[in-house]
Amino acid sequence: MIYSLISGNSQPIFIKIIFWGIFAYLLGAIPFSYLITSFFRKSDILQYGDGNPGAYNAWHVGGWKVGLMAVFLDFGKGFFPIFMAQKLGGLTGWTMVPIALAPILGHARSPFLQFHKGKAVATTLGVWLGLTGISGIVAFAIFTITTMLWIDEHAWNVVFGMIGIVFYCIFMQNSVALILIAALNLLLLAWTHQCELLQPIQIHDRPRELIYRWRNS
Repeated sequence: MIYSLISGNSQPIFIKIIFWGIFAYLLGAIPFSYLITSFFRKSDILQYGDGNPGAYNAWHVGGWKVGLMAVFLDFGKGFFPIFMAQKLGGLTGWTMVPIALAPILGHARSPFLQFHKGKAVATTLGVWLGLTGISGIVAFAIFTITTMLWIDEHAWNVVFGMIGIVFYCIFMQNSVALILIAALNLLLLAWTHQCELLQPIQIHDRPRELIYRWRNS
């Protein structure tokens, strides 16, 4: 049965969705950033910063080498189950909706960390690489970098980056399923960043500041 599920042969579609959904959730739930920081730095990243068990905190606590490993692993646990479900499981379209969201939910509420909340940004990007290739990541980056010209808060940069993926799916992808995944993913990221999003926003006019400095240099 396991071989049939992996190979995409002879199993009812809902069985394959359940199998790959559970696989994606459990893989997403593995707290790689927490584990490698504990192993290499003997530190508990839940006790630092905002207590986020993700790559950002791992970078802050463990340095850039540990941080890069954390980014790669958290990214990979988003990409890998999506790639496997499509290529080996033969799943496409609407069948990918629960599977695409599963690793993000797994990171956001990992049972291996007593459901401690994670922010799931790197995992989200891994999922979209699997769904759309590099183009979805480019859309996220364009909106994120543009927002950074005006807003310092990381949470808002992430949310606007995800809005970029929503727009990309609406205007560049002929798939209602992808639009739904993007919209639900946006809600998940807003939920994982809710504390920061509720804080007052400080707006900066950096383009004008840069032009002013250039003219007076």
